[in-house]
Amino acid sequence: MILFLDTSALVKLYVQETHSNTVEKAVAAANDVIVSQITLAEAVSAFHYRTVKNELSSADETQIFKQLLEDWDTFDCVDVNELVAKEAAVLARSRGLRGADAVQLATAAWVSRAQRSVQFLAFDEKLLEAAQGVVRVYE
Repeated sequence: MILFLDTSALVKLYVQETHSNTVEKAVAAANDVIVSQITLAEAVSAFHYRTVKNELSSADETQIFKQLLEDWDTFDCVDVNELVAKEAAVLARSRGLRGADAVQLATAAWVSRAQRSVQFLAFDEKLLEAAQGVVRVYE
């Protein structure tokens, strides 16, 4: 299986929360784990937000940041090219998605067209709803 992780799924590998076990099992079962180029910045932003909200200590955020950077090369990172950006624009408009979510979905769709066995893993309900009929959603 080829697994595409949205940021909402990737974060669960580094911060224990609801569905972290699902992500860990999916990653362990995957032959390849794919992420969008924007996922790194989105994840770091999510960790920092948790620190600002006192859900993570500064020390934990620093450790998670270092671990993510160490792990980053283990993921197959897909660039956001012009075709992905244009598809994201269409998805944002047609499915009412926020920009970053549209980029995530467009990237997964682009990869899916090249490799049929891709499964999309995310935990944002609106994004998952929008993904129906665009990519195969992980179950």
